[in-house]
Amino acid sequence: MRKDAFVIADQARIRRNLGVLRPGDEIATDLRTLTTRRLDIVFDRTPQINRLRAQLLEIFPALERTLDLTNKGPITLLTGYQTPAAIRRTGVKRIETWLKNRKVKGAAALARAAVEAAQAQHTALPGEQLAAAIVVRLAKGVMALEEEIAELDVLIEAKFREHPHAEVIRSLPCMAPSPTPRVRRSGCSATSMAVPKPPSR
Repeated sequence: MRKDAFVIADQARIRRNLGVLRPGDEIATDLRTLTTRRLDIVFDRTPQINRLRAQLLEIFPALERTLDLTNKGPITLLTGYQTPAAIRRTGVKRIETWLKNRKVKGAAALARAAVEAAQAQHTALPGEQLAAAIVVRLAKGVMALEEEIAELDVLIEAKFREHPHAEVIRSLPCMAPSPTPRVRRSGCSATSMAVPKPPSR
């Protein structure tokens, strides 16, 4: 499992006890640029998801209550299906296949949940078609942000590997490989991690 590239790169950028990083240090400058951009996108993602949720609520409240819009699968679903009638017409199996073709995990459960939500709402609300088109645009916008975050993670990881202290930072307990960032899981914090300087000679 890959390490939390963003956190370890940020450590390389800000730690004082890893050695002096001159203002003109190219690696530090690049890491600062990449991590700043990543934070900007993460902050942009939350209001985009909130707008998507609000728009979906106007036309399909049963589905809005069902979906966790912080996950990729539900966002992907909304790029193809936004209204109760369309979901009922398509059915569980076809939606499941459509999701699997787009590499969505848990496609079967998501398809069943969507159809169940559609069965609970048989009324088409005013402005449904236009609102559905906006839902598609918003969902694709969220996916674009997620893709850029993933691309930046790759760039951050690659740039971090060039840092002279990369292996030292990777040896920290809080930076051990894990499916979720161990910094958040174990209570480790960026300010609590210390890398001792080598003894002076």
